[in-house]
Amino acid sequence: MRLKNSLTVFSGAVFLMFAGCGQTWYPDALGLSQEDLSEISSSDSLGPQQMRDALAAYGIDDVTINGLLSSVRLANQNGGDLASAYEKVVSGQLSTMTPDEVQLYGDATALTTYTDIEAQVIVDYFEDNAIKTIEDLEELLRTNADELPAIIDETNLRNVFNEASTTDVLNKL
Repeated sequence: MRLKNSLTVFSGAVFLMFAGCGQTWYPDALGLSQEDLSEISSSDSLGPQQMRDALAAYGIDDVTINGLLSSVRLANQNGGDLASAYEKVVSGQLSTMTPDEVQLYGDATALTTYTDIEAQVIVDYFEDNAIKTIEDLEELLRTNADELPAIIDETNLRNVFNEASTTDVLNKL
């Protein structure tokens, strides 16, 4: 009996060795190779949002794109462009901005360069406090500036979103 069991195990192992361990072709796999990804993420001709769009064309979701472009500033936190950032600022949609849009808007004002972490904290602050308009932000800063997260400089935030000219930003579009 012991010999029969050993032969069964041995023959099963030999079968697996020659038959393979499973599927080697996946019909639902992405058509994106490491080389394709490298071309997209290091392209000099694609802007951050264009990189995101190129990856989205492969059917990749936003969270995965954030990870794939984690080293690309302005493309690694849900995307956007200066036009979408500007539109959200002037139309009272601050609480819907992405961190990338906050960074783009800060860059366009030429007053600051927000880091990924700062931009995320600002987005969270806008969402948590239902800040939709520039006036909402000014009122909150006037009455509760002491509740602003420590990583965010109040003067800087006020300068970018309240004092900076939206016309100057519009001219950069």
